[in-house]
Amino acid sequence: MTKDSSHGGGEYSNIRGIRFAQSGGFAGLSRRSEATGADLSEQERRALERHVQESTRRSSSRDAGPAAAPAGRDLTRYEIELETEAGEVRLEFDDSNLPDDLAALVERLSQRSRPTPPGR
Repeated sequence: MTKDSSHGGGEYSNIRGIRFAQSGGFAGLSRRSEATGADLSEQERRALERHVQESTRRSSSRDAGPAAAPAGRDLTRYEIELETEAGEVRLEFDDSNLPDDLAALVERLSQRSRPTPPGR
């Protein structure tokens, strides 16, 4: 694993691009937006890095962590895909498990998002 000394994170610390998708909720709408790594505050970057590291640890261990909560019919689902030097990584959350430290970023990306036609 290489380390990016400019941010102190692991191999996914050099975030180049962000693709955000929001779906579900009461109306079942799908929305998308994109941003660059430059659009992130240092606090948002650190929070994303922390969740990527946690996600990577869980997926590589036999114990993938606590069982996922049952899907709620009206929960909004959020996907954050990060483009980094090490490749792409995806984080997925919904209203029931959205981390507090990513809530403001998700809100900002949601406000920038545009409706997506069904099936895309």
